[in-house]
Amino acid sequence: MEYIEIKNGTVIGHYDSEKIPEGIQYKSVRNFNGWVGMNAGMLNENGQIRPEAQLIAEGFIKDNRGDYWDKKSKQKHTITELGQEPLKEWTDKKPSGLVYEVWDGNAWVIDPTVKKEYDLAKTRFTRNSEFNIFDKYQLPLLWASLSAVQQKEFKVWREAWLNAPKTDIEPARPSWFKE
Repeated sequence: MEYIEIKNGTVIGHYDSEKIPEGIQYKSVRNFNGWVGMNAGMLNENGQIRPEAQLIAEGFIKDNRGDYWDKKSKQKHTITELGQEPLKEWTDKKPSGLVYEVWDGNAWVIDPTVKKEYDLAKTRFTRNSEFNIFDKYQLPLLWASLSAVQQKEFKVWREAWLNAPKTDIEPARPSWFKE
């Protein structure tokens, strides 16, 4: 005879013998496929583990399958197997993809310090791109071909770009600029 010993709803032993010791709470089973230490409620009347969907619905096991994101690196991790637990450093809340977004313990929020640094870097990058295209006007021959008004507009535009990280204003190109 095959039986399992149960104490306080937990399987504490699995036996295959004709004689059952007196005073133990047991359940007769056939081809037991559980383990010692498991919750006895997870088993059907024959000692077989009940279907996964029932165990999930009744709260015996948690279904953690899905996508998770690391709270620091924002790297995506996918759990595909039942029973796998996400790491404490992961969250199931997807970040928006903003580089200045950080995990505050409950949600993804915008870090104003990081956003300010990002915006400054973006402005400087745009400024450098503009200068790469239009600094050719500083070459002596091209400079000489500009009218006094164009030279003044160029100087004002270039100075405005140099100040753009402080003013947070990206100046418009003069209408005569050609790429």
